[in-house]
Amino acid sequence: MGILNGNIPLSNLCFQDDSLPSDTSIKQIGTEETVLKKFVPYAPNAENKLPLDEIQLERENHINYLKKGLEGLGSWGSSLDASKPWLVYWIFHSLDLLEYKFDKALIARSIETFTKWQSPTGGFGGGSDQLAHLATTYAAVNALAITGTKEAYDVLDRYKLYNFLLSMKQPDGSFTMHRGGEIDIRGSYCALSVAALTNLLTPELTENCIDFIARSQTYEGGIGPYPGKEAHNGYTFCGLAAMEILNGFSKLNVEKLVHWCSERQMRLEGGFQGRTNKLVDGCYSFWGAGDFPIIQAHVNSKDYLFDREALQEYILICCQSKYGGLIDKPGKGADYYHTCYCLSGLSVAQHQLQFHRHHSDEIEMGLRSLMWTCKNECVVVGDVNNLLAAAHPVHNITMRAFFLLFYCITIMSHSPNLSARPAKGILKKNKNPGEPTRLRWDEANLELTESQKDSTMKVDEPKTPYVRYNPETDEVLNLNEIPEIAYGEGSARCEPDEFTLDDDAGSSKSSVDGQKPRRRVSVSDDDWDMDEDEKTEEEEEEARKKHEEFLRKRANHYHMGGALRHPVDDNEETANVPETNESTSVPALPNHDSAMND
Repeated sequence: MGILNGNIPLSNLCFQDDSLPSDTSIKQIGTEETVLKKFVPYAPNAENKLPLDEIQLERENHINYLKKGLEGLGSWGSSLDASKPWLVYWIFHSLDLLEYKFDKALIARSIETFTKWQSPTGGFGGGSDQLAHLATTYAAVNALAITGTKEAYDVLDRYKLYNFLLSMKQPDGSFTMHRGGEIDIRGSYCALSVAALTNLLTPELTENCIDFIARSQTYEGGIGPYPGKEAHNGYTFCGLAAMEILNGFSKLNVEKLVHWCSERQMRLEGGFQGRTNKLVDGCYSFWGAGDFPIIQAHVNSKDYLFDREALQEYILICCQSKYGGLIDKPGKGADYYHTCYCLSGLSVAQHQLQFHRHHSDEIEMGLRSLMWTCKNECVVVGDVNNLLAAAHPVHNITMRAFFLLFYCITIMSHSPNLSARPAKGILKKNKNPGEPTRLRWDEANLELTESQKDSTMKVDEPKTPYVRYNPETDEVLNLNEIPEIAYGEGSARCEPDEFTLDDDAGSSKSSVDGQKPRRRVSVSDDDWDMDEDEKTEEEEEEARKKHEEFLRKRANHYHMGGALRHPVDDNEETANVPETNESTSVPALPNHDSAMND
């Protein structure tokens, strides 16, 4: 499709005011005139027609413009002091869409900055010592995701973040933007997007959210900021994306929704307007076009529901500033907000995103974002180098950034040997098969485990060598069938109360007051050599004899033979079992490595 490769004269697509001019119609006609000046050289009937396939996205020009924004802003930026996380997100996301490679110094600088912007109460403020806000929290989490490093992920205090999100939650399912702040759909989307990305969705956080968003849909079909207000493309995207996270799309009036969203694409310009009878705006290239991948996943339509080529024509011809950056419409100046959302809309128009519905019912609500993939079918207007990276339709970060954050892995993990990686534990092993087996403590994982010691977890170990009962055959295994454990293997797994691997470390110390000392693990640069070849045969034989003697004495002590011959009374078995509450206030971190290996 497209505006410029069709057979319809451009004049036939212009607005007609029926000789009844108004302020709205006058502004619309004026906007169309500026767009026509840009379009005419590419029009089918132009005398010296310029070829559409030579239209270029000025990639390097835009990258240079964006990089300057990271060096410092002029005095005009003082009004955006409370929007600093947004500025970083807009610039980072734009660079990521342009496939700019972030250097280590920039990543380290951003991590240090966001650490200062994180509020002691959870979430992120607009700057240091500023009140935590859902919008800036959304921008901060997305910006950290774009860096694609574990160090960036570790900045997030998930427990305080969850408490902050829950404190913004209202009984009717809405969210306030900050303490004592306004309520609208933006808060719902920002909170739910952050919760989904950080695996913090809980029934308490999502209760009544679907109903609140559904009540915000207007008679026109779009979604307003809250019930009873006019539909707006920005709020419509926020509502749709939140509904996708919650799996609540079916609660909306889909027929009216599709009609309203389709009507927002302008007939001549090809871009999108924000509301009925408003002007085209480059930022709505995303807020408008971004609705359709989500809608497309839930309706039976093989055709795309908006003109992808027409939108690309508007962005590439009318929205590129010669000084770098992208703009609202011809005659306007570039800024980072419009650069971000013009490029985001261009990416949406180029890529065809697919939602795997046949798997969506098999996963938890918060993991629906994992079901999106990018099909190998692209529509690119102009030069082939205009193709941008694909963005996630719900979170508006690149697909690469989304999976890096969710799985908490680094870019190097995307290697052919990924499937061969062992499951992560508290011990690190040397991955070179030619070298002796070496082990060392994984301090990061131990620290993570320590931070979650107050949580209730269910540990499932179906392959443990100590299981003596086979539930499939309802038989107790013979003691001879229990695998033997080599001497030293069990001690290598255990976690001492206090242990050090430094050369100058002393022996274990007991606390003065008789209480159990606090666990500490210190790791030196030298690895702990656990080469089994150094174990002597005499030690192994002695260990085997001790183990057999222990099993025999334990069986006699507990009368295991008699216990197995007499079934246990159900009442006796459960009489002294206390009731436990397995629910946690904050979900445990997902096992990222095992998830990727699967």
